[in-house]
Amino acid sequence: MGKRAAPDATTGDGESRRVEREAKCRGTLEALNAQFAAWIARRAIESPIVSWRRGCEDYLKHLDRVKVRERPGDAMRARDFLLATRRRATRRGDASTRT
Repeated sequence: MGKRAAPDATTGDGESRRVEREAKCRGTLEALNAQFAAWIARRAIESPIVSWRRGCEDYLKHLDRVKVRERPGDAMRARDFLLATRRRATRRGDASTRT
């Protein structure tokens, strides 16, 4: 069995920062979902026969940003993934993924 590091005084601080970050993330997600639901309700009345794809893609893009903020260590991997996805789409000529 390996040795376990003794707990130190900073462990509690790290946990409280994590809890605070998660609470902020939940609040951001709740606000994002409320905005998206309002947008959907408006579009259903104003544009019932027009594609809502762009709005849905924007929602997903914002959701990804919220996720990246939740886990700061994943930010670089998320950025690399998005860049690779764009490069593949550009090579295929898929205009729907270009910004």
